[in-house]
Amino acid sequence: MFERDAGWRDAIPWAEFDPTIAEAEPASGEYPTAFEAESVTVERTELVVAPDNAADRITDVIDRAEESLWVVQPTVSDRSMPFVRSLLAAAERGVEVRLLLSSAWYVEEDNRRLARWLGEQAEREDLPLTVRLAEPDGAFDRIHAKGIIADDSVVLGSVNWSNNSIRDNREVAVILHGSEPAAYFREVYAADWTGESRSLPIGLVGAVALAAGFAVAFGRTIRFAPGR
Repeated sequence: MFERDAGWRDAIPWAEFDPTIAEAEPASGEYPTAFEAESVTVERTELVVAPDNAADRITDVIDRAEESLWVVQPTVSDRSMPFVRSLLAAAERGVEVRLLLSSAWYVEEDNRRLARWLGEQAEREDLPLTVRLAEPDGAFDRIHAKGIIADDSVVLGSVNWSNNSIRDNREVAVILHGSEPAAYFREVYAADWTGESRSLPIGLVGAVALAAGFAVAFGRTIRFAPGR
């Protein structure tokens, strides 16, 4: 995939790009850690990419949820996208749905508008759907994670909840199947949801880099989902 993308006609060599680099002080902030990285047993791992197959596979994970569906995203820019439709459908069939969004200044207004819209639908149809804007209170700076915990499946990667992300962007995500990764990320998510965490949520932020290691360490294989 990298070789194909790097060799495509719109790829520009760095030497020809002529970037302007602004000098800046290196980041030096630190966050106390409450959630340590853990090694867990993953039953099966899928690697998906957009725009090839990520939308279909992630939609399928959402559609298969039976008990709980917890989602974290910086923002949701397209209400009409398939993930939002599947999220509402999950709530309609009785799945407990949570959506945690960023409260960063550049998305706060849009996220509050979306939260009101979803809240109105939940109230009107008596759906088990709750939307919150994160209040990190020093635990971290802002939500930048993109993740889903659907029963015993976890989706982590760069895929945003926007039609542009799933149709036009090169995005990568992993789907971890198993009760142990789901339990770990559910604990991290719950802390961010209540605002009681005092840690950097390394589970949701760093799991993409660790996912392949999980599969190798426990003798599992990474399966590449077929494209459309």
